[in-house]
Amino acid sequence: VRSPTTSFKSSIEVNNLPESLDWRIRGVITAVNEEVGEIITAVVSTELVETLHAIETGQLIQGSIAQVFDCCPQPIDAFDCIKNMSGICRKNDYPVPLGKCEPNKCQPFATFDTINRMTEPDENKMLIWIQESTLWAEMNTAGEGFRSYSGGIYDVPSCSEGPVDYVVQIVGYGSEEGKPYWLCRISWGEKWGEKGYFRIAR
Repeated sequence: VRSPTTSFKSSIEVNNLPESLDWRIRGVITAVNEEVGEIITAVVSTELVETLHAIETGQLIQGSIAQVFDCCPQPIDAFDCIKNMSGICRKNDYPVPLGKCEPNKCQPFATFDTINRMTEPDENKMLIWIQESTLWAEMNTAGEGFRSYSGGIYDVPSCSEGPVDYVVQIVGYGSEEGKPYWLCRISWGEKWGEKGYFRIAR
Protein backbone atom coordinates (compact mmCIF):
# COMPACT_ATOMS: atom_id res chain seq x y z
CA VAL A 1 0.00 0.00 0.00
CA ARG A 2 1.17 3.52 -0.61
CA SER A 3 0.14 7.14 -0.82
CA PRO A 4 -0.84 8.77 -4.13
CA THR A 5 2.31 10.91 -4.20
CA THR A 6 4.72 7.97 -4.32
CA SER A 7 6.51 7.32 -7.59
CA PHE A 8 8.57 4.22 -8.34
CA LYS A 9 11.78 4.02 -10.32
CA SER A 10 12.40 1.56 -13.11
CA SER A 11 13.74 -1.82 -12.04
CA ILE A 12 16.77 -0.93 -14.15
CA GLU A 13 17.80 1.37 -11.29
CA VAL A 14 17.77 -1.36 -8.64
CA ASN A 15 21.56 -1.35 -8.48
CA ASN A 16 21.43 2.22 -7.17
CA LEU A 17 19.37 1.27 -4.13
CA PRO A 18 20.87 1.10 -0.62
CA GLU A 19 22.63 -2.16 0.23
CA SER A 20 20.36 -2.61 3.24
CA LEU A 21 17.19 -1.24 4.79
CA ASP A 22 15.58 -1.84 8.17
CA TRP A 23 12.38 0.10 8.81
CA ARG A 24 12.55 -0.84 12.52
CA ILE A 25 15.40 1.55 13.22
CA ARG A 26 13.37 4.42 11.76
CA GLY A 27 10.76 4.10 14.47
CA VAL A 28 7.85 3.13 12.23
CA ILE A 29 7.22 -0.45 13.36
CA THR A 30 4.97 -1.36 16.30
CA ALA A 31 5.63 -4.20 18.75
CA VAL A 32 5.55 -7.82 17.60
CA ASN A 33 2.16 -9.49 17.96
CA GLU A 34 1.44 -13.10 18.87
CA GLU A 35 -1.54 -14.39 16.91
CA VAL A 36 -2.69 -17.48 15.03
CA GLY A 37 -5.72 -18.35 12.97
CA GLU A 38 -7.85 -16.22 10.68
CA ILE A 39 -7.03 -13.00 12.55
CA ILE A 40 -3.51 -13.00 11.09
CA THR A 41 -4.60 -11.30 7.84
CA ALA A 42 -6.09 -8.51 9.95
CA VAL A 43 -2.86 -8.30 11.96
CA VAL A 44 -0.51 -7.91 9.00
CA SER A 45 -2.76 -5.62 6.95
CA THR A 46 -3.12 -3.35 9.99
CA GLU A 47 0.66 -3.39 10.50
CA LEU A 48 1.28 -2.29 6.93
CA VAL A 49 -1.18 0.61 7.16
CA GLU A 50 0.07 1.86 10.54
CA THR A 51 3.66 1.69 9.26
CA LEU A 52 2.80 3.68 6.14
CA HIS A 53 1.09 6.28 8.32
CA ALA A 54 4.18 6.51 10.54
CA ILE A 55 6.48 6.92 7.54
CA GLU A 56 4.34 9.72 6.13
CA THR A 57 3.53 11.59 9.35
CA GLY A 58 6.24 10.67 11.84
CA GLN A 59 3.55 9.41 14.23
CA LEU A 60 3.60 5.73 15.17
CA ILE A 61 0.09 4.80 16.29
CA GLN A 62 -1.25 1.30 16.87
CA GLY A 63 -4.09 0.47 14.53
CA SER A 64 -7.13 -1.57 15.47
CA ILE A 65 -6.60 -5.18 14.44
CA ALA A 66 -9.99 -5.92 15.99
CA GLN A 67 -11.74 -3.49 13.65
CA VAL A 68 -10.17 -5.04 10.57
CA PHE A 69 -10.96 -8.53 11.85
CA ASP A 70 -14.62 -7.64 12.43
CA CYS A 71 -15.17 -5.62 9.27
CA CYS A 72 -12.94 -7.43 6.76
CA PRO A 73 -13.43 -11.16 7.42
CA GLN A 74 -11.88 -13.73 5.11
CA PRO A 75 -12.17 -14.33 2.22
CA ILE A 76 -12.69 -10.57 1.75
CA ASP A 77 -9.53 -8.84 0.51
CA ALA A 78 -8.30 -6.94 3.57
CA PHE A 79 -6.74 -4.04 1.68
CA ASP A 80 -9.73 -3.44 -0.58
CA CYS A 81 -11.91 -3.55 2.52
CA ILE A 82 -9.73 -1.12 4.50
CA LYS A 83 -9.68 1.29 1.58
CA ASN A 84 -13.48 1.12 1.30
CA MET A 85 -13.74 1.89 5.04
CA SER A 86 -11.55 4.98 4.49
CA GLY A 87 -8.81 3.49 6.65
CA ILE A 88 -8.20 1.96 10.06
CA CYS A 89 -9.05 3.22 13.53
CA ARG A 90 -6.81 3.47 16.56
CA LYS A 91 -6.45 0.40 18.74
CA ASN A 92 -7.68 2.32 21.78
CA ASP A 93 -10.92 3.23 19.99
CA TYR A 94 -11.74 -0.33 18.90
CA PRO A 95 -9.67 -2.54 21.23
CA VAL A 96 -11.33 -5.97 20.96
CA PRO A 97 -13.33 -7.91 18.35
CA LEU A 98 -17.07 -7.47 18.79
CA GLY A 99 -18.23 -10.37 16.64
CA LYS A 100 -19.72 -8.01 14.07
CA CYS A 101 -18.57 -4.90 12.24
CA GLU A 102 -19.27 -1.62 14.03
CA PRO A 103 -18.23 0.96 11.40
CA ASN A 104 -19.43 3.94 13.45
CA LYS A 105 -17.54 2.98 16.59
CA CYS A 106 -14.47 5.01 15.63
CA GLN A 107 -12.92 7.42 13.15
CA PRO A 108 -10.11 6.22 10.84
CA PHE A 109 -6.73 7.82 11.42
CA ALA A 110 -4.72 6.16 8.64
CA THR A 111 -5.47 5.14 5.08
CA PHE A 112 -3.90 4.79 1.64
CA ASP A 113 -4.84 5.36 -1.97
CA THR A 114 -3.03 2.71 -3.97
CA ILE A 115 -2.61 -1.04 -3.62
CA ASN A 116 0.37 -2.51 -5.47
CA ARG A 117 0.11 -6.22 -6.13
CA MET A 118 2.77 -8.59 -7.41
CA THR A 119 1.44 -10.56 -10.37
CA GLU A 120 4.60 -12.63 -10.81
CA PRO A 121 7.82 -13.12 -8.82
CA ASP A 122 10.06 -10.05 -9.14
CA GLU A 123 12.48 -9.38 -6.30
CA ASN A 124 13.85 -6.30 -8.02
CA LYS A 125 10.38 -4.77 -7.92
CA MET A 126 10.12 -5.72 -4.25
CA LEU A 127 13.40 -3.95 -3.53
CA ILE A 128 12.05 -0.83 -5.19
CA TRP A 129 8.69 -0.92 -3.44
CA ILE A 130 10.18 -1.44 0.01
CA GLN A 131 12.03 1.88 -0.27
CA GLU A 132 8.64 3.54 0.23
CA SER A 133 7.05 1.27 2.85
CA THR A 134 6.88 -2.31 4.09
CA LEU A 135 5.53 -5.27 2.13
CA TRP A 136 2.98 -8.07 2.61
CA ALA A 137 4.16 -11.61 1.88
CA GLU A 138 2.31 -14.93 1.92
CA MET A 139 4.15 -18.11 2.83
CA ASN A 140 3.96 -21.72 3.91
CA THR A 141 5.47 -22.21 7.35
CA ALA A 142 5.84 -25.99 7.04
CA GLY A 143 9.27 -25.71 5.43
CA GLU A 144 12.06 -27.80 6.93
CA GLY A 145 13.14 -26.34 10.25
CA PHE A 146 11.21 -23.10 9.86
CA ARG A 147 9.01 -23.38 12.92
CA SER A 148 12.04 -24.12 15.10
CA TYR A 149 14.07 -21.25 13.57
CA SER A 150 16.09 -19.40 16.20
CA GLY A 151 18.26 -17.06 14.14
CA GLY A 152 20.45 -16.56 11.10
CA ILE A 153 19.39 -16.61 7.47
CA TYR A 154 16.80 -19.27 6.74
CA ASP A 155 17.83 -20.87 3.47
CA VAL A 156 16.29 -24.21 2.55
CA PRO A 157 16.49 -25.02 -1.18
CA SER A 158 13.68 -27.53 -0.76
CA CYS A 159 11.45 -24.89 0.80
CA SER A 160 7.89 -26.14 1.14
CA GLU A 161 5.69 -25.52 -1.86
CA GLY A 162 2.56 -26.36 0.07
CA PRO A 163 -0.45 -24.07 0.41
CA VAL A 164 -0.13 -20.63 1.97
CA ASP A 165 -0.84 -20.81 5.69
CA TYR A 166 0.51 -17.49 7.00
CA VAL A 167 1.27 -13.90 6.05
CA VAL A 168 4.14 -11.71 7.24
CA GLN A 169 5.33 -8.13 6.99
CA ILE A 170 8.64 -7.60 5.16
CA VAL A 171 10.33 -4.74 6.99
CA GLY A 172 13.73 -4.67 5.32
CA TYR A 173 16.56 -6.43 3.56
CA GLY A 174 20.31 -6.77 3.69
CA SER A 175 23.14 -9.27 3.39
CA GLU A 176 25.40 -11.19 5.76
CA GLU A 177 28.71 -12.66 4.63
CA GLY A 178 27.66 -12.11 1.05
CA LYS A 179 24.28 -13.81 1.40
CA PRO A 180 21.31 -11.49 0.70
CA TYR A 181 18.15 -11.79 2.77
CA TRP A 182 14.72 -10.33 3.46
CA LEU A 183 13.93 -9.22 7.01
CA CYS A 184 10.40 -10.22 8.05
CA ARG A 185 8.15 -9.80 11.06
CA ILE A 186 6.00 -12.78 11.97
CA SER A 187 3.27 -12.72 14.61
CA TRP A 188 4.53 -15.56 16.79
CA GLY A 189 5.69 -13.41 19.68
CA GLU A 190 9.08 -12.00 20.62
CA LYS A 191 10.39 -15.31 21.98
CA TRP A 192 10.40 -16.86 18.50
CA GLY A 193 13.25 -16.42 16.03
CA GLU A 194 15.15 -13.15 16.25
CA LYS A 195 12.81 -11.46 18.75
CA GLY A 196 9.80 -12.09 16.54
CA TYR A 197 11.61 -11.57 13.23
CA PHE A 198 13.33 -13.85 10.77
CA ARG A 199 15.70 -13.42 7.88
CA ILE A 200 15.11 -15.48 4.78
CA ALA A 201 17.40 -15.85 1.77
CA ARG A 202 16.67 -13.66 -1.24
